[in-house]
Amino acid sequence: MKTIYCTIVTVGFVPRALALWHSIARESPDALFGFYCADARAADLLGKYVSPNVVVVPRCSYETKPLRDARQRLPVSEYCWTCKPAILQHALASFPGLNWAIWLDSDMLAFGDIGSELALHSGASVVLTPHRFSLPEFLAYEPSVGRFNAGFVAFHNVRDGREALNWWMNRCLEGCPARPDGDRYADQKYLNAIPNMFRDVAVTESPGLNCAPWNVFEKNVESSKGSVTIDGVPLVLYHFQGLKVIRGWAFDLYGARRRLPEAVRALIYAPYVKALASQIREVAQEFNEPSAGIDDDFVGIRGLFSAAKRLCWSSNLVVSL
Repeated sequence: MKTIYCTIVTVGFVPRALALWHSIARESPDALFGFYCADARAADLLGKYVSPNVVVVPRCSYETKPLRDARQRLPVSEYCWTCKPAILQHALASFPGLNWAIWLDSDMLAFGDIGSELALHSGASVVLTPHRFSLPEFLAYEPSVGRFNAGFVAFHNVRDGREALNWWMNRCLEGCPARPDGDRYADQKYLNAIPNMFRDVAVTESPGLNCAPWNVFEKNVESSKGSVTIDGVPLVLYHFQGLKVIRGWAFDLYGARRRLPEAVRALIYAPYVKALASQIREVAQEFNEPSAGIDDDFVGIRGLFSAAKRLCWSSNLVVSL
């Protein structure tokens, strides 16, 4: 099964993307990984990592005229969301023999072989992961943000998979608003319609695939035979939504008053912080990009005040030296 994992990268997200890639390479060494760069500096930095299993794709290679037009009028976040299906289309068209094109947000880490999950849905045209909200306070968001999370979406290189991807592309070009707007929210809420419109769409209920802060609370998180398990199921992919890098040594694991459970912090977040801190240091030292990886809120003089405030009130603060 020939697979490509794709993510979009700005210069600020290079350390996160590198941490993700290293985890994919460790767990799925035969897979192809695509760094799709949203700016020229990201492409320059990532060019060092090109290999038989790694491709670095500059914006000029995948950006269509509608995307160029969108870039002129959209904030960076909305532009990147709009690019997701276009990037997967580019991958399927550019690399012969692909069976699957898989989208991963760059703030993720693989803890197992994602291909083992796809093997369970070998006849599917699309694989989607529902949010599986674990607390009522999170479940209340589903009508606004949608049933499925777009941090992980897998498209099979078959007719229905390609048609679903083309449909998603057209919807994203219509708009990816950062605030919920009726049937639209980012690139994500459009996914609600895909199971009803296309054949053989798989909705996986595995708690270990696209696990995230919104569904990890009140779960049994343990270490078993060298692997992390979620309610007894191996953790394959975790989505670190909400994690903020204050400095290369200070991380707010989750920007909420609710403290992450200790097992989640120790078994899931601690390895990620270690990997991310290492990549931030590497990019700063080798490429002279000291602010790469630091969240925009904490860069510059004004950012120092935001950082101090965050350090004072966060219940999920980790300092890693």
